[in-house]
Amino acid sequence: MTMPTLSFSDSFDVIKTRKESSWLQQVRLHAYDRYLTLGLPTTKDEQWRYTSLLEMSKNSFNIQTKADLKKTDVKISDIKRFLFSELTCHRLVFVDGVFTPSLSQINTLPPGVTLSNLQEGIEKHGPILKDYITSLNQSSEGALQALNLALMTEGVVLHLDKEVTLGSPLHLVYVSTDSDQPKMSHPRNIIIAEQENQAIIIESYVSLGSPVSLTNTVTDLIIGPNSVLDHYRIQEESSNGYHVARLNSLQASNSQVNSHNYSWGGKLSRNEILIKLNAEGSECHLHGLYTGKNSQHTDNHTVIEHLKPHTKSVESYKGILNDKSRGIFSGKIFVKADAQKIDAQQSNKNLLLSDDATANTRPQLEIYADDVKCSHGATIGQLDSEALFFLRARGIGLKEAKHILTLGFASDVFDKVRIPAVKTYLEGLLREVL
Repeated sequence: MTMPTLSFSDSFDVIKTRKESSWLQQVRLHAYDRYLTLGLPTTKDEQWRYTSLLEMSKNSFNIQTKADLKKTDVKISDIKRFLFSELTCHRLVFVDGVFTPSLSQINTLPPGVTLSNLQEGIEKHGPILKDYITSLNQSSEGALQALNLALMTEGVVLHLDKEVTLGSPLHLVYVSTDSDQPKMSHPRNIIIAEQENQAIIIESYVSLGSPVSLTNTVTDLIIGPNSVLDHYRIQEESSNGYHVARLNSLQASNSQVNSHNYSWGGKLSRNEILIKLNAEGSECHLHGLYTGKNSQHTDNHTVIEHLKPHTKSVESYKGILNDKSRGIFSGKIFVKADAQKIDAQQSNKNLLLSDDATANTRPQLEIYADDVKCSHGATIGQLDSEALFFLRARGIGLKEAKHILTLGFASDVFDKVRIPAVKTYLEGLLREVL
């Protein structure tokens, strides 16, 4: 069966009526044409061989406007459980893709920090963003990233001048709400760290009720020399939701990006990460945990490009799959010919809690240099029967014994979380899933 064509023409027509710069309109037109040319990916595409968007394509998704938001009365009490009450942070909230100032809170920012929602950021800082956004239009990104560029209406712009620390973490909360009609949003987050910066970014994607929704989000990290950025992404959307995410990171010398990716919700979710280590001394650490229950489908696709010598990457992803769920991990480490003396480690481990659960894993190395240190590996298995027997022999019930071993399987991923409030929150989520 061929993939139905989703033109999103009605939503694009709405976007075209917005008052914005002519250069941005041209970017949108070019990106939308590219999306129509490429079409939605199918399982015939090698990068999508395990993930079909056919069921998603049967829905008619529409973008929400500020007028639509007036019909949705979301209060801070409705989203309180998704926030970190013990953590002081800047917070920007988006309801169905629309920035909601009444739910947001920006504390006093250090000098040299510019923070705004995407619309305001483009209006105020167009010269800074024009060259970057225009260059995105010329890239070889796929259809869904092109669609994001064409239909992006909201998101965040964060710019850090030289030698500036953000201080408090930035928490971005994207909320989907119940509706009679399927809704979609295309957030774009642009984070620019000039030089010798430090920042923590937390992205949360959540649902109120069980909406049929499409979230197609892209986050761009442009990390300057000697900068360190911690990026957390927590996806716990409705079991009726479709979620596609892309993280792009371009790193300069002696920079470090620590990515933490947690996928719990969604009927179908696809997480893509592209890291470009573009200067000596740059490094990245990727940590991920994905869970599945019922018939959930979670696809993780990562690419780390070592483009210069003396770069480093460490990647560890784990999956916990139950019922008839399916988890996919496809990770590639690419080493350019002159990128000598690099260190790259990759690991994917999957725990199947059901005979009907499925895990597909494809760790890959593509190396063109001869003086490198690279390793990769993958495992798929069930709970250790001897460990289970050991716990039960000491009076622990079967269900609780399974919980203990499963939490132990995930513990080293949580150990990488350096924010106590976030770690406690994630551990609580896993207990709920179990």
